[in-house]
Amino acid sequence: MPDTNHRRNAGLTALAALGLMAWFAVRMRAGESAVADRLPRLLRPTVHFTIATTERHTLGPTQYAHWDFQLPARVCTVHGRIDGAPGARNDFYAAVMGDADFRKFAVDYDGQVLWQSAPATVAANVETAIRGPGLFHLVVSNHFSATATKTVTATASILCP
Repeated sequence: MPDTNHRRNAGLTALAALGLMAWFAVRMRAGESAVADRLPRLLRPTVHFTIATTERHTLGPTQYAHWDFQLPARVCTVHGRIDGAPGARNDFYAAVMGDADFRKFAVDYDGQVLWQSAPATVAANVETAIRGPGLFHLVVSNHFSATATKTVTATASILCP
């Protein structure tokens, strides 16, 4: 009889494991990523998504463009590149910031940035680690120019291992 008990216990263990995996899958589809974020690193799914594509954006004098993104409760990396259009007067300022600091930036108050380019650059490689959870923003700004319009392209993505 010990052989039968062993098989029954192994079957119940396998059934419980399948049930637990199904429960996690349902919770993930329901948008409850907090469940996955509490899992050990080897068991939680890698999150990867695009926040900006290579579309051209025109920034009028003192204007900015921004892309917002939501991060899970873990350390994620923002990767990207921003380029000013070829030609004269193609400089810009870029930054990554949290939501509260973006709100300050949007009304011309100083806020803390998590990454920033040089004050007036023509190209910037974005590479910074950010600890979630929260809402964050990639900002490309022409705030320092009162008369010139700028055209930029931005490509950026998020990787949360």
